[in-house]
Amino acid sequence: MIPASFITPFHQIACNPSLPRADLFKHPERFQRLSTPRCRRVILCSATTANVAHLKSQIASIAGEDRGIFGLDGDDRVELDSLIQALERQTPCSNPTADDARVAAGRWRLLYTTLEILGKNRIRLAIGSSRKSGLVKLGDFFQLIDPDNRQSRNLIEFKVLTGTRGTFTISATYSVVGPKRVRVYMTDSALQPQALEALLGENISLLTNIFNPDGFLDITYVDDELRIGRDDKGKVFVLEKVVD
Repeated sequence: MIPASFITPFHQIACNPSLPRADLFKHPERFQRLSTPRCRRVILCSATTANVAHLKSQIASIAGEDRGIFGLDGDDRVELDSLIQALERQTPCSNPTADDARVAAGRWRLLYTTLEILGKNRIRLAIGSSRKSGLVKLGDFFQLIDPDNRQSRNLIEFKVLTGTRGTFTISATYSVVGPKRVRVYMTDSALQPQALEALLGENISLLTNIFNPDGFLDITYVDDELRIGRDDKGKVFVLEKVVD
């Protein structure tokens, strides 16, 4: 059950439909000047800070160190689904792809995903989890969005048992096809350092297939702290904004 205090503040942005939301997303400081006395509890895309922080904390706690990549217990998945859907219903940005998805620009870190590496795939890639050891230990997952060039990069950090650190990067371009939807086209993938290619061998193609972003992606929630996406394969991605 989602507490009412978690949900109700999101509706405040609808109090004044005349507000230029896209412009407010870029210039949040204008919001107070435009708000009216009859809607004193108005919020903007970044004014849900306390609630977003609460959601982020819950997601991080439930998804844990593995971020859902190696599966979750049924109850945990249900709880996460409820939290995510509640937030999606109250997204403060109704047209996130406006201006070439500029609201999604920047560097994002993965908090949770339903993309899973299980069974034979995990064994073939020798990936360890928080519960099981393995030759490879996954680190942070980052996504970098460049709306000026309509490009994205997914970067996966990892560490090999020998102490070697590396990255697996997938580069892509995208086109806007709807108010919430982009079409993603993978352009390249790279493993660094290249010496690790010998270690993975033919399993590099497996790694690429698992993280291949080709297809449609719907931005179902975005503010200046959190972004939620759903792809046409049924996968969910929750990411937090990284501020350098």
